[in-house]
Amino acid sequence: MEPITVIRALQEFGEETVPKDPAVEDVGTAAAVLDKLLAMTGVQPLFSSLRSEREAVDVGRRLLKLLVEDKDTREKISEVLADPPIDNRLAVGEIVAVAAVIGAVLGWLQTKVDLKVHRKIERPSGTDDIEFEIHKQAASNSLLTDLSRTVASLFDTKQR
Repeated sequence: MEPITVIRALQEFGEETVPKDPAVEDVGTAAAVLDKLLAMTGVQPLFSSLRSEREAVDVGRRLLKLLVEDKDTREKISEVLADPPIDNRLAVGEIVAVAAVIGAVLGWLQTKVDLKVHRKIERPSGTDDIEFEIHKQAASNSLLTDLSRTVASLFDTKQR
């Protein structure tokens, strides 16, 4: 699958999966939320360092495989892939690619848990304190660990 198709498919999935009143409204906060989830379970933060289009497309391909295999997302992503979004550009650029991957991961995560994000006032250093609550399916520590490991595996080229 062409890189542009991977990114456009993930964009469409993310747009259709993330609630209309999203818990997270911008890519930077979304990356911080995902990194905090990873850190809670001892996995080093990965999303804040996702920068290149090539890396985003690689992660995106592994994410598409996960979405097709997951019972909660299989139907939606199969619809998207059956009639993939068409774009004649040769590249999307790293900002769009990274945003699409982060949005799709957040969309997938929200099929498993409900997120409620609280952003505190910015500190002088310019960073936000981010807290989030997780609801749905009695989100146990083992569920969080499993979700975190699955998300982290998207970056592991040897695993998928």
